[in-house]
Amino acid sequence: MPARARVQTRRWVAGLIIALFFVAVAGSAAIGWWYARESPPHQGPILLVSMDGVPATDLSAYGAQRSDTPALDALANESVVFERAYTHSPQSLPAHASLLTGRLPLGHGVRDDAGFSLASHTSTLAELLRNRGFATGAAVSSFLLQARDVAAAIVDETTERAADLLVVGLPYRKRFGGEFAIGKTVPYILQNAPCTVWVVRDPITEEST
Repeated sequence: MPARARVQTRRWVAGLIIALFFVAVAGSAAIGWWYARESPPHQGPILLVSMDGVPATDLSAYGAQRSDTPALDALANESVVFERAYTHSPQSLPAHASLLTGRLPLGHGVRDDAGFSLASHTSTLAELLRNRGFATGAAVSSFLLQARDVAAAIVDETTERAADLLVVGLPYRKRFGGEFAIGKTVPYILQNAPCTVWVVRDPITEEST
């Protein structure tokens, strides 16, 4: 085969390989988009239970002889139990931020229990599920896991529910100067709420004083 013909053949083969490579990349991207796109909600609820200060050695599922959590023990008996689970932080706030965002502390910016909060543009698991049609909610008893911006969260919830009236309680706290401290939450709500807002002072009780 003449040298010129061999060069042309090599160029044609190289062009074909490059074209097939781009087709494969585009096909992979299309398949990934198809499966990652927002889809109808899955049948059945998704429940995330997190407990702070409970070592695995206190649970019968991990070998404890005596356990004070019979409900969790019963759930573990009917579930898949992971024997190796690791956290990105020993502190509650950074660990939960990673759990709910899928990002490392350096990625979501929460590196300690005090002085840090998630940025407003950070997507969480709850928001992703809500975008897929789930009705999301949380019951939180730890002050470390408050809404990243309480006022903005209240306004968003009010907007989503198309509420006509929002009632905000104003508690009396002696440790805050013995008066009804407004702070930043109430002014934000009054300025941004899409409906009528009533600010109601809670009754003064012995516990609050």
